[in-house]
Amino acid sequence: MIDQALNQARLLLFNQDRPDWSIPVLFTRLKHGQLFTTFQKIERLKKDFSDKENKEALSLSLDAAPSGIIPGKVPYNTAEIRKLLREGLSDQDLNDLCMDNFRIVYDQFSSGMTKQQKIHSLIEHCSRRNKFPQLLDLVKGLSPEKYAEYEHSLTSAGQ
Repeated sequence: MIDQALNQARLLLFNQDRPDWSIPVLFTRLKHGQLFTTFQKIERLKKDFSDKENKEALSLSLDAAPSGIIPGKVPYNTAEIRKLLREGLSDQDLNDLCMDNFRIVYDQFSSGMTKQQKIHSLIEHCSRRNKFPQLLDLVKGLSPEKYAEYEHSLTSAGQ
């Protein structure tokens, strides 16, 4: 479906005198590129969760963790991580860090973005993909003094 939409966009822009007519691209964060699902799939998912055993397993896994915390994940303090990045890294350090280690985030940077906007993008990425351990290890190597200053408050458990 996505390919069809992009091909339609390319055909609308088609001009033999211009070689850039084929450039339209769709960027997405979806793992499988599926924008929509079928009603059959929705019904199957509803049926799976209507099964008593699945309901019990789901309620047990949700009851086991405090509200807002996913089991097995450390609750990171994003406000403190944001401060650490702002104070511990220069704008160029942040660009280099993302280019070398978080290319998906770096590719979203534009020339007009502020350092704060870049930090927000990086934190959102790390939050969605559970990459805070990797990020914090890298920042610790780049700015050990600033990291030591914030280390005790980077997780919610450290507060």
